[in-house]
Amino acid sequence: MHLNFHTHILSNHDEVIDFYSIDLKKGPAEFLKGKYQCLGIHPWDLTEEYLEKLSSFEYIMLEADVLCLGEMGIDRTSKDISIELQKKVFLFQLNVAAKRGDSFVIIHCVKAYNEIIECYKKSKFKGKLVFHDYNGDENTTKDLIKRGCYFSYGNMLFFPNSKGYRSLNSIPIERLFLETDDHRRFSIFDAYEKLASIKKLEEGELITQILANFDRLKST
Repeated sequence: MHLNFHTHILSNHDEVIDFYSIDLKKGPAEFLKGKYQCLGIHPWDLTEEYLEKLSSFEYIMLEADVLCLGEMGIDRTSKDISIELQKKVFLFQLNVAAKRGDSFVIIHCVKAYNEIIECYKKSKFKGKLVFHDYNGDENTTKDLIKRGCYFSYGNMLFFPNSKGYRSLNSIPIERLFLETDDHRRFSIFDAYEKLASIKKLEEGELITQILANFDRLKST
């Protein structure tokens, strides 16, 4: 079975385990999608009004039958959304994840790795951070590995000149996942084939390893 660690689009394929990212704006049916689900406030969605709704979000997140919180994080390319607002809501979600007892959360991060770690240190959350659609440089990657982080790849596998692609050699296979996110131009099968080629592994070996990584992450 191919684990799709982070997706907004269901594969509807018998050989795929979809880890689905819930969109609250689409209603209760979202909670029925995928084998596993995550739930979070995406930094792109934020407005100042969200600060007045945090108690409502906390209730929903604590009651939700989802595997973990996410995706959540900080994105420096969102010019209309202040970094301070993003940090407040991210820190809030980390603390809710701590209350839930989540073993990991899924992180959206664009050019804000220092801010992510800063908030993590301030929070009560002691679980693992998994950076989805990872695109950090090699120095950042080595630092995050030392901190026990995991990394999920999809889109960057197909851009050899990207920072994320160049960082792949630094990441142990035991810390990797694969995803399609919201892309339709490649499938999860394409991602597995590509990473197996890059890491010089048999695809079956890669499938087994990623499932083992997932089991370890869930039980941390």
